[in-house]
Amino acid sequence: MKNEKLKKMTTRQKQVFAAKCFSKYCKEKGIIHHSINELIEHLISIENFENIVDWEHKGGELELAGRGDELPKSLDSIISLNDKNSFTVLLESVVEVGIVDMYGAETENPTIFLKKCIAILEKNNISIPTI
Repeated sequence: MKNEKLKKMTTRQKQVFAAKCFSKYCKEKGIIHHSINELIEHLISIENFENIVDWEHKGGELELAGRGDELPKSLDSIISLNDKNSFTVLLESVVEVGIVDMYGAETENPTIFLKKCIAILEKNNISIPTI
């Protein structure tokens, strides 16, 4: 994906795109769990969520929040050891896209975290979703 396209995206669009990357990674790796579906739905909901504080709060209450918490045991047990690091880095990067600049000035951080997501897909030979 070209940097020009990423730079033109709003942070909300980057969050939605990052969620699609996470979804694609999980599907390709056969990692299926209800907490993943809930997180992806939540991340995509930023597109139309008006109160960003409420959106962030709801994300923190999810079973899989991606904010440094341990993975739910039922999810952790289905991720192969080979995929554990990539999954964890991807999870945390995906979540950071939307919240890293939430309460401050706009920076390049959402783009940096989105690029991490894209790099993990590329490293695992998973095609990048369309925008």
